[in-house]
Amino acid sequence: MATPFLTTSTTLSLSLSTHLHRLSSSLSSTCFPFKPNLDRVRRNPSLLASYGNPHLFNHEDHHSTYKSLLSTRVLGPKSNFLQMGPSETSCSREILVKSSASDSSNTVISTLSQKVFGVLHLVVSLGIVLAMDKFLKQAFVAAAIKFPSALFGMFCIFSVLVILDITIPAAATSLMNFFEPALMFIQRWLPLFYVPALVVLPLSVRDIPAASGLKICFIIDTVEGNCLEHHMPLLLPTHRFECCPFHFEMNHQSTRRKLGDIFCFDPELTVMKLQISVLDSSAAGGWLASLCVAGFTAIAIRKIVKTEMVDAEPMAKPSAFAPIEFWTWGGIFLASFVSAIFYPTALGTTARTCLPFLLASTVLGYMVGSGLPSAVKKVLHPIICCALSADLAAVAFGYISQSGVDAVLGDYLTKVSSNPGAGDVLMGFLGSVILSFAFSMFKQRKLVKRHAAEIFISIILSSLFSLYSTALVGRLVGLEPSLTVSILPRCITVALALSIVSLFEGANSSLTAAAVVVTGLIGANFVQATLDKLRFRDPIARGIATASSAHGLGTAALSAKEPEALPFCAIAYGLTGIFGSLFCSVPVIRQSLLAIVG
Repeated sequence: MATPFLTTSTTLSLSLSTHLHRLSSSLSSTCFPFKPNLDRVRRNPSLLASYGNPHLFNHEDHHSTYKSLLSTRVLGPKSNFLQMGPSETSCSREILVKSSASDSSNTVISTLSQKVFGVLHLVVSLGIVLAMDKFLKQAFVAAAIKFPSALFGMFCIFSVLVILDITIPAAATSLMNFFEPALMFIQRWLPLFYVPALVVLPLSVRDIPAASGLKICFIIDTVEGNCLEHHMPLLLPTHRFECCPFHFEMNHQSTRRKLGDIFCFDPELTVMKLQISVLDSSAAGGWLASLCVAGFTAIAIRKIVKTEMVDAEPMAKPSAFAPIEFWTWGGIFLASFVSAIFYPTALGTTARTCLPFLLASTVLGYMVGSGLPSAVKKVLHPIICCALSADLAAVAFGYISQSGVDAVLGDYLTKVSSNPGAGDVLMGFLGSVILSFAFSMFKQRKLVKRHAAEIFISIILSSLFSLYSTALVGRLVGLEPSLTVSILPRCITVALALSIVSLFEGANSSLTAAAVVVTGLIGANFVQATLDKLRFRDPIARGIATASSAHGLGTAALSAKEPEALPFCAIAYGLTGIFGSLFCSVPVIRQSLLAIVG
């Protein structure tokens, strides 16, 4: 009985083996019409795209795969071998779609959450800086302290950062990271905070006599402009150096006089053009003289101390303007402009109603100016674009509404906290600019410590020279003391220059701001060529000379082409204003300046 059973089992096994072998051959010819050369695939990585992972290509895995497939097929005739029915295909596709949709939705949610968090971070950090500035202003006014409140706040922030860096370095780093969005916002929009003085310049210079303007020009030409003649011809809209005509109108009478190197005659220009032209030449001479003093002093100290250069901390750059920003501000301008025409007091007062479209026109001018080619920026600086766009908007609104351009410019900068204009909003950030200097100084603290001799000595001498030279020559030519005082801090950033002139009675703050801005514009256009002409090769000397003579605008122009000078520009930019404020805050120095002015 056992023998037939064994014979039958053997026969079935051989038969099953034969069928399996035939099925294996059929599968091989069906699934793989050619036999892949697996060794060749493993040796040639370029074929991986066609054959997949090379580790899967070995004969053992190949045969084991077929065995598993065959075992699946033998299970029964209802099994689906190497194919999927409609239900399985639909299920697979549904799973893939759901997975893709889930991933995309998660990405969108993550992106939106990051943007929302970034906006909240910016609002909170910037709000703290603005609140701190406002609190300090109110405290100093209540205490009748004649010292720039923002400057005191800057020293406090810097001291706190230094103490934390010594005791708890991680806390100092966290504090810097927390305020980074606010600092980048201030850096990105910094030029806008200087613009209001230029926008209302036609109103500021209207009350200045032409003779006084000519004296200002004479002061700068005889004391500081002579070096400008020998080193660089300056071409401005209404005047030229190097014995070129300077146009002016005095008492509506044609005159021709020689004052130093200036030949004057009347081509029937307006007094306003004279004042703007005088402001340009005043700023030009003062800028160059301060640049020379700071640069040569830095070079002399460098030769004495012989400190080697080290790499500075990297400075982050703000992002470029996106198209959505243009469209957003453009929409705000159009909507608010039309609304203000039909409803002049929709927001309570004309200043508040005009604020949105005047602010939008200023911002749009800055965006357009920032996007201009470098060659065009030398003639049409972004700040000039800001002022022009705001003035054009004021002219258009004044003409359409028949209110007049003077009324619109008066609403642009009201200097009344209860009824602010667009200019008041922009200038409200000047205090936060000063506070931000503390963080910039802290970032470069190692550099300041290493090159302290060059930095401090050159900036101190340059600041004192700028203040006392202007006061002295103003007295010699008989210029009105109020006008002389108004142009004293011409080489200091607007935020601190306005704080300085507030220490003097009778100063014209609008003229001060305009003189500072024009000085920066001249420096931005000519600083690199002038430094090359004066043979300033050292990046320390170039950076200090630029920032101490043309503040932030000159710094931006030079650092764009010479990033190695940026740290020294940033340091000198803040320290020049700090030392100028400190000097004028000392009663002895302030009284000596007033005594010289007369």
